[in-house]
Amino acid sequence: MNELRRGLIIVNTGPGKGKTTAAMGTAFRAVGNGMKVLMLQFIKGSWHYGELDAAKVFGDKFRTAILSPNTLCRFRASMAKLFG
Repeated sequence: MNELRRGLIIVNTGPGKGKTTAAMGTAFRAVGNGMKVLMLQFIKGSWHYGELDAAKVFGDKFRTAILSPNTLCRFRASMAKLFG
């Protein structure tokens, strides 16, 4: 019998620090358990996160994408249409 595989979406939001670190810890655990990870970040301005450098070690099992503020606006509009 084929194993049913499902994805999981986790959204980390809020003021202050810790969101990227929390997301990376969850993602590293998933990769360590044989799963693939796609991490999307909406960032204003230019930021550098050491955690993203560490993620490169995982190669194809861990992908990241940094999205611009314009992309964030379109993303929010799409979610509003879907979820009201």
